Amino acid sequence: EDVPDDSEAWRLCRVNSMNDPSAAVGFHYTVKGGETIPFQTTIKAAGGYLEAERVARLCWAKFKKGSSKEAVRKYRDSLYEKISSAGPPAKKRAKKK
Repeated sequence: EDVPDDSEAWRLCRVNSMNDPSAAVGFHYTVKGGETIPFQTTIKAAGGYLEAERVARLCWAKFKKGSSKEAVRKYRDSLYEKISSAGPPAKKRAKKK
């Protein structure tokens, strides 16, 4: 699941440092009325750089649809939960002889 290829989120939701394992993907979303809402996803919680960017894009899309910061935060946390429950890819076991 991700935003459409032509979404502005692809340009705005980028990791801030590829060399820092505690890095984040942060953005500011401006809602009607001019209020700016800061938001971020973290590399650690998302399980990697690409996942953190994907989660940020999906959250940006929620803001664009009019969701509140609290609703987007809950959505982000649910995505983190899905990612962590999926776990790392299964390793193939060597057959015993």
